[in-house]
Amino acid sequence: MTNRKRADSNEADLKDEPWRLTSQEEPLLRTAHRCVRHIANMEWAGACLFYALQGCARGADQVAAAQLCYQFSQRWATLQPGNRAVRQMEKLHSSLSTRHVLYKIEWACEELIRLSTEPVQLINALYLHPKFVEKITRHDINRAANEIADKNNVNISSIRIQLLESILDKTYKENNVSPGLDPKDLITAKYILKATCPKMGAFYLSRIAFDDESDYNKCKKLRALQCLMSAVEPETAVKVARRERHVLWKSLIELFYIVHLERIDVPWVIATFLQDKTLALNQLLQVSGNNIESLKIAAELANKFGDSQIIRELIPVLMRASLFEEMIPLLLKVQNPPDNMIYSAWRAIMLSPFQRADYPITDRQKAKCLNALNLLPVCPVIKDDDLIEIWKNCIRCKCLGLGCLVLPYMTAQARQSLTELKKIDKRTLVINLKNLHNETYLVSGAMFVLENLTPKLSR
Repeated sequence: MTNRKRADSNEADLKDEPWRLTSQEEPLLRTAHRCVRHIANMEWAGACLFYALQGCARGADQVAAAQLCYQFSQRWATLQPGNRAVRQMEKLHSSLSTRHVLYKIEWACEELIRLSTEPVQLINALYLHPKFVEKITRHDINRAANEIADKNNVNISSIRIQLLESILDKTYKENNVSPGLDPKDLITAKYILKATCPKMGAFYLSRIAFDDESDYNKCKKLRALQCLMSAVEPETAVKVARRERHVLWKSLIELFYIVHLERIDVPWVIATFLQDKTLALNQLLQVSGNNIESLKIAAELANKFGDSQIIRELIPVLMRASLFEEMIPLLLKVQNPPDNMIYSAWRAIMLSPFQRADYPITDRQKAKCLNALNLLPVCPVIKDDDLIEIWKNCIRCKCLGLGCLVLPYMTAQARQSLTELKKIDKRTLVINLKNLHNETYLVSGAMFVLENLTPKLSR
């Protein structure tokens, strides 16, 4: 403190000075504070303390000095009401204290430092920051927010409720996969609720989810219920909502599908859905036509609520619309022996990714091909001709490893007909297969077949 900053020290030099997290001169500052209390002229006494503050190192010492200045200005204000010093010192102390909190949680980036004089905006920015989830693994952000609110005399509880409200109110974009909370929002909501009264948070979410008289949209109700079931202790959620756990799950699933049905604007189907799921699915199929979004929702509903008859009616419609991925869970539910329709559906699922792939194959095309191949163990019907076609497409795209994955599912006669297999060095095939070891569980079976090839098939 005796080592005064030079008057010509520029701002860049000050910014480069490290921010100390612990005070080294607090006893000396308190001594200075006791000394200036003997100065009769309050203005001079305040100037002395402020001069001492300017001489402190950045960080904890400055914060301690600012607190002493603020306390002194409060005493000055009692003797001279209307004095502006108290307001100025309060603002300085709050700003420095807020910055100190940011440094303590290793989050003193320029973007947040700029908000140190706007505590409400700063707290919002902390919770909604892209790196929030990463930060909470190393620092207690709830405690930091409490400190910032305390230093700036703002109501942290109301800020957290507003934050929850903003998370639940996020605009639902049509291209989103799900209208519910994404993992980051759910983690943020759970973390916020951890800092509030458990029952108060549960009541807040339950009121949004189940208050039929409210004008909350279904998407917000869905998110509130998702948050209630994921972020609140199960016993508290059941007690506050006055519904058993399985009833809450049923309500969540219903809301999820209602939001999707609202998206395609079929209110009459929604009304039926609440009473009779199968009838609602039939109604949806009648109006879907070639609408891809409607067919995707119909496929989800059929997988959850449909019987075998509805599933068999829906599969050809999905196949005509090339919705192969949506067909997979439905085909896996078909119990009857496969007929021509089931065979055609499985054939389309298995072959289409390879037929659409080009050389050089992209990562996305490769992933789709692998997803199809991983279905081989559960595919109830696949013919040698189909497997040979997959092999030839793999040769065309120069994906030897992918092609080898179908070998265990071919008959020995079909493998004998693969002329390319006779020409390629077996060691090359093994290397290509090993490169897929972390991407599919089919490698070991293919490796076994390769190692047991007859001499005619290997060089």
